[in-house]
Amino acid sequence: MANYITKEDVLNYTGINLDRIQDDDNPSFKVQSLINRVEIRMVSYLSSMFGYDFETKYADLNDENKKWFKYALLEQVLYIMNNTDIMSDSGYDPEKGIIATQGQLHNISVSRTAKNMLIKSGLWDRDINLGGNVYGWFY
Repeated sequence: MANYITKEDVLNYTGINLDRIQDDDNPSFKVQSLINRVEIRMVSYLSSMFGYDFETKYADLNDENKKWFKYALLEQVLYIMNNTDIMSDSGYDPEKGIIATQGQLHNISVSRTAKNMLIKSGLWDRDINLGGNVYGWFY
């Protein structure tokens, strides 16, 4: 997995030092694991939702669009730190005694701000490419 963001990027963007989450035997791995998970899950989410090869699509982006993708990842790190990792959440709310549906979890698994940045980057791509035709009305 390519590293699109670093802990220094997170600090510069959010003002949060990820070193504060280092509380185990291998603290540097814990920070890098968080960053890797966010990157892997975002790439997987985009590829599966929109049916394109991420690496190919990313390589075609200009520097401005790559910058917006980076911002989206940084926003997702902040979102996970503030709301836990909803992508792997069971949906059980012990305070309310209810279980959220998979659809509800899916709708909130990526932050709204990150989605906006992914749209700006060109990676939140709802076009369907069939031969030479592009149908953007599908979604």
